[in-house]
Amino acid sequence: MPYVIGDREVEVLHRLLDGDSMRAIGKNIRLSSTTIIRTRDCIVKQMMMGA
Repeated sequence: MPYVIGDREVEVLHRLLDGDSMRAIGKNIRLSSTTIIRTRDCIVKQMMMGA
């Protein structure tokens, strides 16, 4: 996905696509669910700007 850069964003995107919850993703990669939500929002913003 050319609009998603950064290892954290790629990891979050893959886990979201697998159906993991924000809390589960955060727990797995040791970040707060708030950080995961911000990362998701950043991914969506990048995709909307690139489309």
